[in-house]
Amino acid sequence: MATKLMPAGQVGRSVPRLEGHAKVTGRADYVHNLHLPGMLYGKIFRSTMPHARIKRLDVSAARAAPGIHRVVTCDDIRTIIPNPYYGPAFHDQPILADGKVRHIGEPVAVVLAEDPHAAEEAAGLIVAEYEELPAVYDEVAAMTSAAIVHDVLKPAGTFPDLKHLDGKRGTNVALDFHLRRGDVDAAFAAAAHVFEHEFRTQQVMHTPLEPMVSAADAGDGAITIYTASQSPSFVRIEIARLLGWKENRVRVKTPYLGGGFGAKLYIKLEALVAALSLLVRRPVKISLTMEEQFFTITKHPSTFRIKSAVTAEGRVTARRCEVWWNGGAYADIGPRVTQKSGFTAAGPYEIDNVSIDSFALYTNRPPAGALRGFGIPQLCWAYESHTDLIARGLGIDPLEFRRRNILREGRPRSPSASRRALRRPPRSPSSTSMATAAAASIAAPSTWARAPTLRWRRSSARYSMCRPRP
Repeated sequence: MATKLMPAGQVGRSVPRLEGHAKVTGRADYVHNLHLPGMLYGKIFRSTMPHARIKRLDVSAARAAPGIHRVVTCDDIRTIIPNPYYGPAFHDQPILADGKVRHIGEPVAVVLAEDPHAAEEAAGLIVAEYEELPAVYDEVAAMTSAAIVHDVLKPAGTFPDLKHLDGKRGTNVALDFHLRRGDVDAAFAAAAHVFEHEFRTQQVMHTPLEPMVSAADAGDGAITIYTASQSPSFVRIEIARLLGWKENRVRVKTPYLGGGFGAKLYIKLEALVAALSLLVRRPVKISLTMEEQFFTITKHPSTFRIKSAVTAEGRVTARRCEVWWNGGAYADIGPRVTQKSGFTAAGPYEIDNVSIDSFALYTNRPPAGALRGFGIPQLCWAYESHTDLIARGLGIDPLEFRRRNILREGRPRSPSASRRALRRPPRSPSSTSMATAAAASIAAPSTWARAPTLRWRRSSARYSMCRPRP
C-alpha cells in the first residue's frame, strides 16, 4: 500500500479554529451565560458527614427566608421520579440523598430562588441531624471493611461489557476483573531475581475552568436540558429512563465547553435540574462553584502491587499485578476503568506468565470517574517506575532493559492473552512501532543518575529492592 504524503506546505501552517473568533471576542455561547424567562437558580445544601443516616432535616428557616420560591428534598423528587437513582454502571446515585449520605459534600436539599445569592443564604439555614455510621476511605481496606457503603448493588446494564454484573449484598466490590496466562507460580520459583513494589496514586479533580452547570426547561410533555456535557446522548437516554418517557420527549442542548477532561461525562447535574423544573414548572439552573466540583467527581486513587520474575540476563518471565481502584461513594464509570485499564496492568512487555487482579471499590469519598487516560496513567506510572527500579537493581541501562522485554511484532499482547484474547489477531506493525517508540523515549542512564529521586514526588511508593535467588 502506497504511503500517502501530506500536501506540501501543511507542516507549520496555522489553521484557525472554527470557533476561535467567537471565543476571543466573547461571543461564544456557554451554559453559564444562559438566562431563560422566569428562570430560578438552585443552590445545594450538602452533607457534612462521610457516612450517616439522616435522622432529621429541618428546612423551615430556609423556606421562610425572603425571596425563596421552594426548598426541595428527596421526598419531593420521588413524587415525579419514584426511583430517583442513576449511573452508567450501577443505578446507585440518588438525585438527592435518600435517607442516607455516603460522602462529605453529597447533595441533600436544594433551595430555589430568582436571586442566586438569596438561594445561597437560605441553603445555609438548613439544619440536618445525622446518625453517624462507620466509614471506609482506603481502597485496600474497603475489600474487607465492615463499613458497607451500599446495602445492595444495582447494575445498570447500560454497557454490553458490564452485562455480567450481578446485584450483590454485603460487599464494597463493584467489579472484580481477573486475567491469567501461563504458570506464574512456576516462573517465580525458577526466577533468578524477584522484584516487588507497591505504588499509590492520589485523588485529584479535573478542575475545568468552566465548572459544571446545567439548566432545564420543562414544557408540556417534554423537557429541554441545557448542559455543559461531554455526553449529551447519554444524558438524553438516562433522563428518559428516569422519567419513563420516550427519548423523543427529551431534548439536550450542549454549547461550547470550557473544559471537561472526563469530568462532564454521563449524569452530573442534569437529573437534578430536570426534576426541579418538572416540580416547579419553571426553568431551573444550577451552576457549581469550583469548590463544589471536588464533591462531584474525581480521578480514582489507586493502589498497585506489582511483582516480576526476572532471569539473570534481564528478561521478565512472569508478572503478578494487583490493583485496587478507589471509586468513592458512587460507581460512575469506575467499573469500566477497572476493567479496561486492568488488562493493561502488566505493561507493553513480552511476558509469558501473567496474573492480574483488578478491583473497583466503593468507599466514603466523593465519586471517581473518567479522567484522560481512563485509569492508564495510574498504571503506567507504576509499571514504568517498577521497570526503572528493576533495571537499576540489575545494573542494566533502563532503555536496554526495555528493549530486551518490549513486545515484539507477531506476538499476542501478553497482558491481554487470556483465552478470549488469544483468539485476537497479532498486534499490527503500527502498534509495535508505537511500543518501540515509547521505549526509545525513556530517559538515558545519565538522566536517571542525575535525578533518581524526582520520580517519586508525584505519588507515594513503597518498594523493596531485588531479592537474589540463592
